[in-house]
Amino acid sequence: MLFPISGAHISPIYLVVIGFLIGILGGFLASAEFHRRARARAVGLDWNFAVGTDLAHIVGKSVVAAKRHRALGNVDLKLG
Repeated sequence: MLFPISGAHISPIYLVVIGFLIGILGGFLASAEFHRRARARAVGLDWNFAVGTDLAHIVGKSVVAAKRHRALGNVDLKLG
């Protein structure tokens, strides 16, 4: 599989296997971000792409979690 922006060729099977393993490790160790970055770099992606995709995933996950907590009433906007 070709990723045209980064110019990397990565096997889709490899992506599925690594995604599964990182999900398992992230569930046990609560540090999936480190594992994703390291594996993306091991595949041959530049650090800019590895960190950038990782940050995009973290921001997306944080926005969804914040909206969900706000809907449940766990967010207090009057902190000051």
